[in-house]
Amino acid sequence: MNRRIMRWMAALFALVLALGLAGCNGKQPGTNDSKPSSVASEEKKDPLEAFQALVEEIPEVKSGKVNLDMAVKAELDGSTLTVNLNGAVQFAGQKAGLSFAVNALGESMQMDMYMADGWVYVQQTEKDMEPVRYKTQMTQTEDGETSEPEQTQLNLEKLVKDVTLEETDGNRIFRFTIAGEDIAGMLDELMQNESFGGMMSGMDEMIGIVEGMTFSTMEFAVTFGADNLPVKGECTFGMEMKQEGTTMAGSLEMTVEMSDWNADFEVKEPENLDSYTEMNNMGDITEETAAVIIGSLFDESGNPVENFDAVYAALVEEYGQETVDGVLSLLSVAT
Repeated sequence: MNRRIMRWMAALFALVLALGLAGCNGKQPGTNDSKPSSVASEEKKDPLEAFQALVEEIPEVKSGKVNLDMAVKAELDGSTLTVNLNGAVQFAGQKAGLSFAVNALGESMQMDMYMADGWVYVQQTEKDMEPVRYKTQMTQTEDGETSEPEQTQLNLEKLVKDVTLEETDGNRIFRFTIAGEDIAGMLDELMQNESFGGMMSGMDEMIGIVEGMTFSTMEFAVTFGADNLPVKGECTFGMEMKQEGTTMAGSLEMTVEMSDWNADFEVKEPENLDSYTEMNNMGDITEETAAVIIGSLFDESGNPVENFDAVYAALVEEYGQETVDGVLSLLSVAT
């Protein structure tokens, strides 16, 4: 059950990424060359109009950092549990790094991602498991070049309801709601976005979980600083997730803090990038080979065998490390 919880929370983090893309109108940082609009700084009688102006004309940013804290209280298999997720994202130029940890029932899962030169590198680390590393290429055009992210245009006037505006200490705080069915529709549109799909390659099972979620009305509070850039976001909502006949229902509280816009720093590159298995080149692994590798390394309950390291070494010698790590990468995402 614990591993399932970790997967579900990782899927929830994928949801947060999706909502973040949607909130920025599908634009990547640094792609908006426009300057802060005068309409964004003028006094507005309509809070929705002011909010929409800020979202549409966010100033150009070339770097920044985001910290995320989520607390989930859920009912699962008749028990109440609390799951905490803490994450951090930083980007500078064409490089980005993401790291988050899920903690529940005394166990944890760590996921680290690094994006550069059209590639996404992922490492998953769990207790009593060897770290799993894989890489995948972002969406490409026919000539082999990495494509620019597609913009997902959102109708804020239709989505956002009950908007209020509070001004304090030079900041503007917008509070609003989005109906649960509208969130589901927005996620469905994002999942069809090839650029978002490229970033989430190898996480199909997680995306499947996200698509199976239902939500209550979401309550948001978004704070913009004097430079018209967001500095804080807060969100609360109820949700229900179903998979393999199991249902988890509960509530979520999330706080996102953004800082260091356009600051001078570099995203640290992980060590040994050549040790990451390419997900796009795993199509030649047969089902029989995968079954042998999985059956040798895990018992019937899905737990690692006692002599995992020795068996792993023997399998690497027989099938090659790329094949064994490829199967483990696919397994770690799917279970």
